[in-house]
Formats: sequence, structure tokens, C-alpha cells
Amino acid sequence: MNISITNEVRGIKDWQQILREIDRATPADTGTIMTVMNIESQEEKIHAFELAAWDSRLAGIISVSLTPPEGFAEQLLPTVPTILVDVKDDHFPSVAVDHVYGGYLGTKHLLSLGHERIGFIGRPQDPFIRRGSSGLRVSGYRQALEEA
Repeated sequence: MNISITNEVRGIKDWQQILREIDRATPADTGTIMTVMNIESQEEKIHAFELAAWDSRLAGIISVSLTPPEGFAEQLLPTVPTILVDVKDDHFPSVAVDHVYGGYLGTKHLLSLGHERIGFIGRPQDPFIRRGSSGLRVSGYRQALEEA
């Protein structure tokens, strides 16, 4: 059995924990092979999904932070379940995090403990910080501070 995982987020360790948990949940004696692909360009993304669409050995696809290309759902073999992590697509089930609410909730918790000076430390390359003009997690952080 093969599991194909695609990922376009470089340098972020959060997805490594996801991979570890998938690996731990797979019994060692089943012959399961987990394939991880790092996708850095649109061409690589299209190529990886094209390969996955026709690989009859795949038991499933877990795509982390990567939306499948147009038409992938129609090309995919019906026997290959696909799930998306941290992105949405109308054709596939997905698991996502509300990063704005996470930033908000964490900041509100610190405020409830009586902290008055709360900083936000993030990495510019983190897509959950820099999406949009102010970033997703930063937006929630700022909202909680404004309400205080």
C-alpha cells in the first residue's frame, strides 16, 4: 500500500508532526510505503498530481497546504481517497485550522492571566502569518489586543 503526501511549505516543522502521526498510525507489518513530495513550483504541483491520479498502488492521498490543480478530481481513480490539510476544495474533504481564531484565543488567554505586554513572534516565511496584508494569526492577535 502506498500513501502519497504532497506539501509546498518549506522550512515549517508543523507538517513534520502530521507526517510522524500518519506514520505511527500505520501498522508496520502492512507493507505500507509513505511517499512525501516537496512541491516548489506550479509545474511540479501539476506533475505530482498527474502521477498520483493514475497510480493504482495508492491507498490514499494526503495533500498538506496544497490545493489540487483544476480537473484533478475528474482524473483521479475512484479508489484513491484524497484529503486536504489546511486548504479547501469543493471536491475533497479537508481539515483546516482557523489561524485568526488561534491567534485571538492565545492572546485572550494571556490577557486573562493578567499579562499586559504581549508580543507576537513569527517567521516571515510562515504562510499562516503572512497571508493577506496583516497575516492570519497576527490578525487574531491584534483583534484580541484591541478588545482588551
